[in-house]
Amino acid sequence: MLREQGPRALFAKTARLTLRPFRILRDEGPRALSARVLRKAHTRLTVNTPMMLVASADAEAVDWTVPAPQLADPIVVKEGPVDISWIMSPPGKESGGHQNLFRFIEFAERAGHRCTIYLYTSSEGQVSIPEVRAMLSSTDAYPHLDADIRMFNRDTGVHRETQALFATGWETAYPAYLDSSLARRFYFVQDFESSFYPSAASRCSPRTPTSSASTASRPAGGFRTSSAPSTA
Repeated sequence: MLREQGPRALFAKTARLTLRPFRILRDEGPRALSARVLRKAHTRLTVNTPMMLVASADAEAVDWTVPAPQLADPIVVKEGPVDISWIMSPPGKESGGHQNLFRFIEFAERAGHRCTIYLYTSSEGQVSIPEVRAMLSSTDAYPHLDADIRMFNRDTGVHRETQALFATGWETAYPAYLDSSLARRFYFVQDFESSFYPSAASRCSPRTPTSSASTASRPAGGFRTSSAPSTA
């Protein structure tokens, strides 16, 4: 890093890593900091096991052959702004797919629509919303949004005012499908997702959301597609 980006970038990264525990202590308290330390120690001392992007409980709960009851009569908006919820994986600083997605959320906000972002992860580790916000504000690659950022909880789902619910990747199609709201479902497609995976079960399975939601204009299960140009 010193050779490629120079001493200033190295110093900035070192400072961020050094100050991170103090930021967590300030924003989330000593209990959260202790939990993070214990999880990190557990990760270092145990053998890593493969992790799916979708939670096993969500994958097991979905039956794509039977339309979910909440999708039978979804909300219809005839006029006025729309309350939109977006389910996505936690964004990364260099994630072009997330940056493109955030630009489209910005377009929606400029058009007068209300947006809420829900972060979905199958990891047992806790995602820090303050850290995500700090990352987003530290780079020009992400536009500034008025959207609230929350963690997705399957038990509570999206907020009740949601009228349109977007899945933004194959793993988020599961929680979007299972959510109990009457919001109309959409799938934000940026690319042919299965091409990002090796020729194995995650790519070839006929029952993955990728095969049903990103290759048809009206896939089974109540999803509609919304395409976007790829930035990859």
